[in-house]
Amino acid sequence: MKNKVAGSGGWRNRIRKRVSTLINLSFPPVFLRNLFHDVAKIYGENILVVRYGLASLASAVVDYSFFWAFYRIISRVMLAVFIARVISILFNYLVVRNYVFRSTRKLLHTLPPYLLLAGTNIFIAAPSIELIVLQFHFHPLIAKLSVDITLYVLNFLFQKFFLFHK
Repeated sequence: MKNKVAGSGGWRNRIRKRVSTLINLSFPPVFLRNLFHDVAKIYGENILVVRYGLASLASAVVDYSFFWAFYRIISRVMLAVFIARVISILFNYLVVRNYVFRSTRKLLHTLPPYLLLAGTNIFIAAPSIELIVLQFHFHPLIAKLSVDITLYVLNFLFQKFFLFHK
């Protein structure tokens, strides 16, 4: 009998403990909260790179979509690259200036050098892609991707240190 009485107080404590455990495991669980905090801390220091990556990804979707659409219509690699790049340049400028670097510099100070950089990219990308497609028989999308990755890194460095610096 003594055990049952002592045990009856024990079951209440076990229930309280389980309820407390369930409350503490509310969503998101502690380990996820710590993971999110750690990731935010790591990327918080490198948020510029993350924002640039997201902006570039969005611009790439615009660029590749228009490239593929125009290539399917006109079957001319250089012209399709040129048209798609002009459209994505305008999109990218707005996103990079306002979202990535959050530049407060005047439009007249940032747009001309950006357009010069973008124009240089077009005149590097289009012949490079054409060369890779014609000489090495790569698929146009694969050729474009390899050239764009190289230009991506170079563009980030130029924009960060020269164009949108604070």
